[in-house]
Amino acid sequence: MNHEHDYQQDAVRHLRTDLALALRAAAHFGLSEGVCNHFSVELPDGSGRFLLNPRGLMWQEVQADDIVMVDVHGEVLAGRHAVESTAMHIHAGIHRVARHAVVLHTHMPYATALTLTRARALDTTLSQNAMRFHGRVAVDPVYNGLALDAREGERIAHGMGSGDIAFLANHGVIVIGPTVAWAFDDLYYLERACQAQVLAASTGSPLQPVDAALAARVAAQMQAERLQSAVAGARPVDRGVFWWSQIDAARPTVVAATQEAFVPQMINLEVLGGVNFKKGCYPGQEIVARSQYLGHLHVCAVGPYNVTPMLKRFRERWPAVHLTVSVGDSTDIVERVIDYRGDLGVLVHAVSDPRIHCVPYRRQTLIVLAPRSHPLAGRGSVSLADLRNQEFVMREVGSTTRSVFEHGLTQAGVQIRVTLEIGSRESVKEAVAQGLGLGVVADAAFTPDPRIVALPITGVQLHTHSHVICRVERRPARLIACFLSVVDELRPAACAA
Repeated sequence: MNHEHDYQQDAVRHLRTDLALALRAAAHFGLSEGVCNHFSVELPDGSGRFLLNPRGLMWQEVQADDIVMVDVHGEVLAGRHAVESTAMHIHAGIHRVARHAVVLHTHMPYATALTLTRARALDTTLSQNAMRFHGRVAVDPVYNGLALDAREGERIAHGMGSGDIAFLANHGVIVIGPTVAWAFDDLYYLERACQAQVLAASTGSPLQPVDAALAARVAAQMQAERLQSAVAGARPVDRGVFWWSQIDAARPTVVAATQEAFVPQMINLEVLGGVNFKKGCYPGQEIVARSQYLGHLHVCAVGPYNVTPMLKRFRERWPAVHLTVSVGDSTDIVERVIDYRGDLGVLVHAVSDPRIHCVPYRRQTLIVLAPRSHPLAGRGSVSLADLRNQEFVMREVGSTTRSVFEHGLTQAGVQIRVTLEIGSRESVKEAVAQGLGLGVVADAAFTPDPRIVALPITGVQLHTHSHVICRVERRPARLIACFLSVVDELRPAACAA
């Protein structure tokens, strides 16, 4: 069996696309919990293989090519990521026992809140959305801790019986179904029904359920409406919450289509991994998608001068993305990116680490800063020999700028006197302006100051090279890829060559 070949087949690629889109949609609606919880879909060939979101990726950044193919034992058969063991134990057992193609497991807040109550679950005789699930809900009243072996998944699956919605005590919920779209449609309305119940209970007023027979009739009506919608489309197995067949989750698209399926009654449905649904609709209405993204990107930088043009261009392209910038030294930036505390880093040296993808951005020439009162200030330029025995204000040992400058001095046989060490470029500049000594910075980092003269260094070329970094496996993540595309556009021709 050629797993990689099967992974690339059109039918499997459509499943990967659907699963990735469902994950991003779930993140948008607040149904995700960090990098935890998983969605899975079984391959239709009866092989027992299934697709699963990988370990370590936020749901909003999962693309079709991030989805992993695994077997029932948790072995990765195709895909570029690892999988999380508890996901395997839950999903493999349910696929094996319940025999449904799709398993969605979340800790979405309102549904999980109800698992903490004495009833453990949704009351399907309360809201109309809750009645949709009447007769379909199973409750697992036993919390056994983390699912650390396959028996826990099988226990949960056997406990579900004929239900396709499971409330797991003190844990979360599981929704199973025949297709990704069908199951996601249930997942969305399940959380809405749970939210309504939690909010109603919070008023302190007694809740007023309907008769169980009426709830059963409403459930049958809703099921009939779903089936009627499903048979109306060209791809019946994919009819559900979105017109999945029109969406390529691997890249931004522009789609205008008439949606004939039953879809959520939502307004301003945005960011589904490159597709911006302007509104949800009833049958016959138009659904519009535009190339736009939402989300959050955390960029770490050694200073503002390189990263600011990148941020400006990025904001022009993707104004709905929230940007956070942290400033620190190069060592801190690399650690933040490696530890997933930062998405990208902008620093002034290359990083050689197998975990890091490093992109050159531009070369920066070092210059000397002198207070206007200094004897060298009137020269227009200086050689390294001119700097012999001069007093300098310098960055801390380990600073890239300082290392390059001191290496040049050593090569030229010139010694200087470092009389003050200070922790930032801005501080170096201010200390120079106050007459505490000469300083050295990259030309791109210098902003004109009437108190300071910038002096080019003649006779030798001293440079730093700025780079942009991210973790290797996160390079294809949509927002990171967009930021790197901006870096490519802005990179000076000399560096790009």
